[in-house]
Amino acid sequence: MGRKSFRPSWYSFYRQQKSNARMRKIGFYLTSEEWWKIWQDSGHWHERGRLSHQYCMARFGDRGHYILGNVEITTTRNNNIVGSTGRKHSQITIKKMKKTHKGVQYRPHKLNRKQALEAKRLFDSGINVVEIARQFGVGKSTIYRSIYRL
Repeated sequence: MGRKSFRPSWYSFYRQQKSNARMRKIGFYLTSEEWWKIWQDSGHWHERGRLSHQYCMARFGDRGHYILGNVEITTTRNNNIVGSTGRKHSQITIKKMKKTHKGVQYRPHKLNRKQALEAKRLFDSGINVVEIARQFGVGKSTIYRSIYRL
């Protein structure tokens, strides 16, 4: 039986980013060693993540391929700003966004005391917050705020 070669702990993250780029139809021409060196040189490997204050590898101006000289390590917040600045949505995308956001986020953000107690009872019984929010016609954050104010 053949023995698998050793892969460093970071290698799966490299493969994941390469796979994500392929799904998004963006060229990814960094070797694993180049990718790892960029992360090491940045000093932010231990701060990687999806949250706004965490770091990611991004392309300059969100354009071109993932190649040496066209990538940087930046916060996900900065990457999202660069990626969405000046973007124009198609009419189809605007319709989808309107359908997704219809009503829920623009309804009153407070539950009365009786509703808040009922929401807490449902939450404590194990019902999903999304379901509770649907029952009251408010967003999830309203449910959380109401529960924790009690």
